[in-house]
Amino acid sequence: MNKIIGSAAATLLATGLALGTGTAHADVSAQCTQVWQYQVTAYGDMTDAQSGGSFVGWAIQGDVFNVRIKGSPRYYGANVNNGKWGWVLASKLQYTGNTWCA
Repeated sequence: MNKIIGSAAATLLATGLALGTGTAHADVSAQCTQVWQYQVTAYGDMTDAQSGGSFVGWAIQGDVFNVRIKGSPRYYGANVNNGKWGWVLASKLQYTGNTWCA
């Protein structure tokens, strides 16, 4: 990802353009979180902790669940269908084959 950063970079850009050398860019490394997309295969609860925890919502068969953390026995992520974040039993999820960096 290229970004121009700060007034020094803006000055460098203006100087580069004035000299006809093109544009000046500063490379910025981006960090990302791997996301795996799953579909809920069996009705179950979503909790706010990997083990036990409080109820935050339901994962209903057919819901799409975007996983950010793969724990054991639960995965943490967002239920696209109800907008809730929480932990769901991995045994109730099936990987869709989709993954990306967020």
